[in-house]
Amino acid sequence: MTEDEDLQVEPRVIYYTLDGIGYKIQIDVYRKIKTYFASKGYYDRPESYQEYLYDSVQRRHLDDLIFQIMQGADSIDGMARIAVNIVQRIPYDHDKVRYDLRYNPDCSIRFPYEVIYDNKGICSEKSLLLAFLLKELGLGVALFRFDEENHMTVGIKCPPEYGYHDTEYAFVETTGVNLVTDDQMYYVSSKEYGFPFIQLKSIPKLIPICGGASFDGVHQEWFDTRDLHSYQKNPGSYFHITRYIEIARRYGL
Repeated sequence: MTEDEDLQVEPRVIYYTLDGIGYKIQIDVYRKIKTYFASKGYYDRPESYQEYLYDSVQRRHLDDLIFQIMQGADSIDGMARIAVNIVQRIPYDHDKVRYDLRYNPDCSIRFPYEVIYDNKGICSEKSLLLAFLLKELGLGVALFRFDEENHMTVGIKCPPEYGYHDTEYAFVETTGVNLVTDDQMYYVSSKEYGFPFIQLKSIPKLIPICGGASFDGVHQEWFDTRDLHSYQKNPGSYFHITRYIEIARRYGL
């Protein structure tokens, strides 16, 4: 990339919630950097993920975002929570699923930089963005690929008692704001035509990305997830309503 190609600058405002308080980050993005990545995208395949996560041009142009995430927290757990919430708040690209992938299953997926630039992405694109951010923040990261349900999520290294399916990684959904370890969401299936809402039932393929620090504070999300599920089963209980309001405020649900 030449200096001339860096001149077309556009601002992006990125939002997140941490401990019940809303914040925003502003970074600059560049149209020609977006074009550069759009020209080298691949069909969604595991063998290409390393190229999506270790591109030096991408690292340089997302360095400011990584730095501001680091500045927003005083611990590795706080940085992980900021990165997760940022990616979850990026809108899901329903049109790409409904039209692009429906009529061209081999269309390429966005690089993490493109997800930031476009401010939207599908599950694999948003998961690769989160994996990139967590990797750069120094955390251990993996991807969970559910081929049967046509879905992808992120795994973040954690204490073994909170690992998903006996792995050393906690489950992280990226398509919307949700608690780390909560794997009980319903999804709109691209394969089902009768009752289109499904839950993840298959055993995913684990794709390790990098080693790194553990998200040791994930026990908070684990306990909050249990209370959130209790509220869903007992919505009329004053205790559960109070806990739901507390949890919703904490994560910006």
